[in-house]
Amino acid sequence: MRALDHAESRDDVVGAMTRSLIETHARAGFLVVRGAELAVFSVIVAGGGEDPSWQRGATLGLDAPSMFHDVVGTQLPYRGPVLDDASRGFLTASFGAPPAELLLIPMMIRDRVVGLIYADGRNRHTFDDHYAIAARAAGLALERIVKARKS
Repeated sequence: MRALDHAESRDDVVGAMTRSLIETHARAGFLVVRGAELAVFSVIVAGGGEDPSWQRGATLGLDAPSMFHDVVGTQLPYRGPVLDDASRGFLTASFGAPPAELLLIPMMIRDRVVGLIYADGRNRHTFDDHYAIAARAAGLALERIVKARKS
C-alpha cells in the first residue's frame, strides 16, 4: 500500500486502509480506541461514500468482556461471527444490526492498540494476513506522522 508511505495525516492512513478493504467487503471502517472505550470513527460502503446506516455516538467499554476487548487485549486479528451480547449491542447501536461475519484487525502504535480496522460483508476471498501486514504498516505510518508533528 504505497498510499501509507505518503500519508500526512491520520485520515490519510485510515482512508488508505478502508479503501483497500472496500475492494473485498461491503462495508469497511475504523474503530478508534480512546482510553478504555471503543467508538466508530469512520465507515464507508462499497460503491463509494459514507455508510448511511452508521450512527455516531455509540461506544463500547473495553473494560468488560467482549469480542472487541479480546481483539484489543490479544492484539490479534479476528474474522468470524459476533458471539457476545456486548459486541452485538455495540454493532446494533452503530449500524442498526450486527453482521453475520466481520473482520477486525488491530492497528498499533508501538505496542498499544489505537484502533481496529473493521470490515463486513466479504464479497470475495481474501487473505486476512495481507490486511494484518498492511495494518502494521499503517501503525508505522501513524507513528511517523505523530513524530513529525512533535518535531
